[in-house]
Amino acid sequence: MVLGMARPGDDVRPVREPPFTCMFPDQNPEGCPYAFGQAGRMWVRGVWNDASVRADDQVGDGVPAELVVFLRSAVDGRPVKIAPSVCEGCGGRVFFVLVNASGVERECSGCDSRAFIADSGQYWNEESWEDDEPGAAGCPCGSEEFEAAVAFSLGTDGAVRWVTVGLRCIQDGFCGVYADWKIDYGPTDHLLTMV
Repeated sequence: MVLGMARPGDDVRPVREPPFTCMFPDQNPEGCPYAFGQAGRMWVRGVWNDASVRADDQVGDGVPAELVVFLRSAVDGRPVKIAPSVCEGCGGRVFFVLVNASGVERECSGCDSRAFIADSGQYWNEESWEDDEPGAAGCPCGSEEFEAAVAFSLGTDGAVRWVTVGLRCIQDGFCGVYADWKIDYGPTDHLLTMV
């Protein structure tokens, strides 16, 4: 699983596979692409990466530019569709978020309505959690309110192959990938509307 975090203006470096030795972003030695840090109550692996949006990527209206670039850098080389999370109840774009390795549930900060992202609802039960009970996503600044977007990595047949959920803190602009998971079934078109 690729998890990451970055703030606007962070120095970004090409991703390399483990092993890695960096422990904290503020102690990131030259050339080390990985760091560990605590984001609220969730531990995430930071990845500094420089990737531009590709011509065949599709980006929905209202996704913050920093989050688009960050999500693009967190996924593989496949084309992606990046869509913003928008509350169906009130149109809000700010959420409290629960995450684990196999799913994400968001709660609108405006009207308290809840929704699962992609197929998370299918795996949102104690039997599926094992040792990975959902926790509240949090920013290092202490805020737990985020704008959310989902990058759907697409296969050559146009089917969704991977779901990557990015969050952007509304208080300080911190961007992070808080969950991602593989999709190994079809059809998958219904997932594109479940953001």
